[in-house]
Amino acid sequence: MLAPGAPGLASPAVTTAPDSASAHPRWALVLSGGSGRGLAHVGVLRALEEEGLVPDAVFGTSMGSAVGALYASGRSSASIQRSLRAIDWDEAFGTTERTFGWRNVVQPRPWLTFESHGTELHFPPGLIEPANLEYQLTRLMLDAEARAGGDFDRLPIPFRAVASDLNTLEAVTLAEGSVAEAVRASIGIPVLFPPIELGGRVLVDGGSVANLPIAPAREAGFDHLLAIDVTPPQTRLTDRSSALTIGLTLIDRLNRRGQVGRLRAGEQSIHLKLAGFSSADFSATDRISDAAYLECRAAIRTFADSLRAAGVIPRGRAPGDSTFRLPPARPVASWLDSSGQPARGAHAAGRLFGDLPADSFAAATIAPGLMRVYRGDLYASVWPGFRVRDDSTDVSFVTRPNAAAELALAAGYETDRKGRVIATLTLRTATSLLPRRIVVGGSARNLGWRVFAAGSPYALLRGGPSTFVRASVGETQTRIFTGEDRWTEESTHRFEGFAGVQKPLGQGTVVQVGAGIVQFEGGDASSTGGAAAIVIDGTGRFTRHLDAIAVAGATRYGAVNLLAALDLPTRPCTVRPLVSFGLAADQAPLDELPALGGPGSLGGLRAGEWLGRRAFGAELRILRELGGGLEMHVAGQVGRVDQAVGRADFAARPRFAGVVGFRARVPFGPIGLDAGLTEGGQSRIDFALGPNF
Repeated sequence: MLAPGAPGLASPAVTTAPDSASAHPRWALVLSGGSGRGLAHVGVLRALEEEGLVPDAVFGTSMGSAVGALYASGRSSASIQRSLRAIDWDEAFGTTERTFGWRNVVQPRPWLTFESHGTELHFPPGLIEPANLEYQLTRLMLDAEARAGGDFDRLPIPFRAVASDLNTLEAVTLAEGSVAEAVRASIGIPVLFPPIELGGRVLVDGGSVANLPIAPAREAGFDHLLAIDVTPPQTRLTDRSSALTIGLTLIDRLNRRGQVGRLRAGEQSIHLKLAGFSSADFSATDRISDAAYLECRAAIRTFADSLRAAGVIPRGRAPGDSTFRLPPARPVASWLDSSGQPARGAHAAGRLFGDLPADSFAAATIAPGLMRVYRGDLYASVWPGFRVRDDSTDVSFVTRPNAAAELALAAGYETDRKGRVIATLTLRTATSLLPRRIVVGGSARNLGWRVFAAGSPYALLRGGPSTFVRASVGETQTRIFTGEDRWTEESTHRFEGFAGVQKPLGQGTVVQVGAGIVQFEGGDASSTGGAAAIVIDGTGRFTRHLDAIAVAGATRYGAVNLLAALDLPTRPCTVRPLVSFGLAADQAPLDELPALGGPGSLGGLRAGEWLGRRAFGAELRILRELGGGLEMHVAGQVGRVDQAVGRADFAARPRFAGVVGFRARVPFGPIGLDAGLTEGGQSRIDFALGPNF
């Protein structure tokens, strides 16, 4: 159900209480937006649970709608907190994206994308690709989808998400359809994320019109309201305020226009100050929830006393985490477009998704299949739905198509290796005679260039299962350092062609194996021969990477690189030990040799300055989140290179280094600033902008 403004909220279960309770006052919980500060609502729910209070309905805007939907589905505050803590918010909001490269070809998260659904390329409707955010919301809301069955009044607590009509700037309440899609519409910050079209309306973040949606709750006829406002306190402007401060404050005040200024009898508003937390603090789930709980519990107790005094009868059900089970699924799921017709690529999607449960099942059972479809990048959006018919369940997926073509651009700069640019064109074909995805691109760096092409039935960048063919040709200039700031450059020309398979192994690990041909020429060596290669990537708290190659031909060689790191959270910091090892045969060309140098391996040196046939490195890094995507780090490092080619003047013994710096996770980033000092007194300050590739 879509309804503009407050009067449109007309669901009987919300506007009219059941007969047995019609004579008793009812109350609703209203949760505001506030981006990362919206995670504070979890602490409010904890305080409500302690008082034994369960609302008769939940209204939420933006992040308040996400927390509110989970709560309305019957989940406890502790369960919600665990789920939100597990989300990689940097990835969801586009400040980082996991990519899986093959050998020397890496496709970074783009800075700028053009897309085409026809014959012309145009800018996408949002600066941030929303696929990961939508996948995370879909996964979080599976139980809610099953309980609602398309009607939000069927949830244990009736729920409403509030969005904004982009064309009319009216508040729109969402009461039916996909819970995850409704939350996505309510949470979609305009310009950053593409709008969502529902019921003929183009919807964006509800905070644009009704950041604290008291009006819809009033129109629904509730006797008592508890409104939780987590927006930052307003800044008082002066004639000396900076232009940036004025601009941000103006946006904030425009967002507050839809808020009700004066409360009525039976209504209470709690504005949480949350000192020290910003709207960008998505990684501080536990800390911001604890702070909100401590700040609000006295006010919640006062509100609870007022409800008891007014004769409000508790609903008698505290949110829990019981599993909701559906009848056995019908054998085949429906893959539909927005008009309800069969979606293009439905057969491929069903094959990638896998079989539906044959017995009674919990909605979370289909999460692995959804993950495979997301990783395969068959659709821009996939919204699941469940309809129980007699003794079986219809499972359907409403999809939004990807662009037929995408041109992605990215760039980077370092004070050491200078500038780099990359362009990638992705084509999604409709014929079975070609791979479903064809990628062509090229990169140029101060120290080389590369042109590459790949074909595969499914996307590779998200780590899904797929076969692939890949080819690249390019030139790499290797710096051979003879001293500090003294080096020569030697070129290696290389062609590689591989066919292989990519497969996820679980626990965030993806393996790629391929066989093909390698041709190289550099220095005094040149060769053409068969080759086999393997790449293993794993992320999460335990980061691991392996790439290895064996090449036959006139010049035979092998090379392998290993890296492992473990994040150990210890408040208020994270401790990260890391080890790396590289080995290359004597016949290996220069562009295959391992090296140390740079803030990530041996501070004070230039990137790759200590080059040789065998390299070992280790570091202990301490990281501290400062808020707003800014991180401070300090590291102690040690490294050793044997059979050195670059910096042969270094003794073949361990050398020590230290690094201190900052890193900012921003859409056109990351941005890094590091100061390093190596044993012997060699030091550097390194500035870096953009991803490595």
